[in-house]
Order: sequence, then C-alpha cells, then structure tokens
Amino acid sequence: MVESGTREVHVGRDDSFDHLVITRFSVKMDDIDGPADRERWLHERMELLRKYPLPSLQRQTSMNYTWVLLLDEDNPDWCRKELAELEGQNDFLRVHYISAPFTPEVCSAVVAHYSKGNALITTRLDSDDALAENYIDEVQARFDSQELCVVNFLHGIQVSDGKVYRRDYPLNPFVSLYEMNFAGLPPKTVFMDQHPRLGAHAQVVDVETSEAMWMQVVHGGNVANRVVGWRLGAGAMLPQFPPFYTSDSGLVGIVRDRLAYLAARGGRGVRRAANLVSSWPQIRKYRRDRRCGRYYPSKRSSNSGGCRAAHQTGSSQMRL
Repeated sequence: MVESGTREVHVGRDDSFDHLVITRFSVKMDDIDGPADRERWLHERMELLRKYPLPSLQRQTSMNYTWVLLLDEDNPDWCRKELAELEGQNDFLRVHYISAPFTPEVCSAVVAHYSKGNALITTRLDSDDALAENYIDEVQARFDSQELCVVNFLHGIQVSDGKVYRRDYPLNPFVSLYEMNFAGLPPKTVFMDQHPRLGAHAQVVDVETSEAMWMQVVHGGNVANRVVGWRLGAGAMLPQFPPFYTSDSGLVGIVRDRLAYLAARGGRGVRRAANLVSSWPQIRKYRRDRRCGRYYPSKRSSNSGGCRAAHQTGSSQMRL
C-alpha cells in the first residue's frame, strides 16, 4: 500500500481472484450500424477515452485489476499507435484486437485469455464514462466467492453540457459480475447479456452508497443515453471523479430543470413540483432580504422569524 495525496492506493495482485474491467472502444456489432464518418467518430471517441475512463481508472484506490480495451482489427494505424502508447504508459491497460463482431462468446474468449483462475470479477465500462475512484475497492470488498452474482451500485451521476444530474439506476451499464468456475467452462462475463437483462441469469445485489459511484456522460455521439436525473448545482462536490467541466446556469435554470424532471415523473412528481412553485415567492424574498442586509440570523425577533422560515423552506426545498 502506498500513499497518493490523501488517498490510500493499494497496489500489487490479489491471487484469490482476477478482476477485469471491459470496455468496447471500437468493435463491430451485428445489431448496430457503424458511424457514417468512422474516422471522425474515432477521433472524438479517443478524446472522450482520455478525458473520462482513463483518468478515472488511473485514480483508483485499488490497482488490483486489468482494463481490457476491445477493438476491431481494422482500426487505422494512427488509432493503433495512440492506444499502444497509452498501453505502454499504463501497466493496468491491455489493448485487445478482435476479428469478429462482438458477442458474449467473443467476450468470453477474450476474458479466458486474461483470467486463468477459478474466481473472476468482470466490470462493464463504456469508453465515454467514468468510475468513482473507490469503485474497484468497493466491488472487490463485496466479493466472497459468490458462484454467480451481479453487484449494482445504484447511485451515480449524469453529465451533459456541463450540467450534473443525480441518477439512481437499477442494472445500469456499470454493473459487475462475480463468478466461480471449477469445471473449466468458458467464463460467462458481465457481457453474457444486455445489462438490463442480467437479472434473468444471476442474483442481483443492489448497493446504495452515500456518494455517486459512476459517471455517465451524455453527448451528441451517444446511441441511446439521455438525461433522466435530478439536476444538481454546479457547486456539487464530486472529488471521487476526475475534474470535468461544469457550467452554472443559475438558480432559475436549475429549478427549471428540476421542475421538468418532476413533471415527467407525473403524480407524486407533479405534487412535489407544485409545492416547490408555491414556496418560490418565500425563497425569492429571503434571497432579496439577504442582499439588502435585512436578514440577521442571530436576532430572534418576530420580524426575523419570517425570514428564518423562508430560509428553512429554501434549504429543504432548494437543496443544491
């Protein structure tokens, strides 16, 4: 164990299991058409790889894992060269080229190449997303030789155009699979099925944490992702992730996004939105009084009571 700043970083290998983080960087898929301008797409994907998943894995508090980056054999020379340089700079990275379209069977064969033991953990990570710095530690801490088990950290964040959103997501794209194999069979891996359907194959354990454990980046190049979370303020502290751009659209913009989220949920969400709207005049008065110097928390007069009530409403309803 070595110290890195204020973080404890565990290095070396734990021979009781193998842990592979698997990322499909540029692979063919039978059911998905490739990008129209592949060269441009590859350049954009390389930039996202360097910005999100790579630094998040470099920062892990446990380095007891291998990151397997999967690519087609027909990737251009410049892409191969850049990835070879990254592989040489990061001991935990393995760039692996495949000749066939990606399938669960192909993934199983790749994993079998890197894992020779009986105990295996495989983790999904897209090439434009990131893991919290303690993700690997938390996954491995819960491994207890489960025969076949999916561990799913519910709480994460979405990032889009500099805005940050909280999202709680069952069977999300950041799940890990525990498996034991004593019969010499091919490993199943976390890619044995699409992540929303893994519950049909294995026990699922949902883990609630106080901090976000993953970051999903929503951008123009996404195939299916969209923003569905609860908007957080730009001041939200997220030290468990690499630094990333955030924009502050102001309180009005945050409230607008939150109201849209609540209205989209219907029923209970609409009632919460109505309560928020009804409290808005009080919140505005409190903020105006503070700017004018008419708010004195230390005084307990009847006049300050109204301001205190407005302040309490603001802190509970408008938590950023």
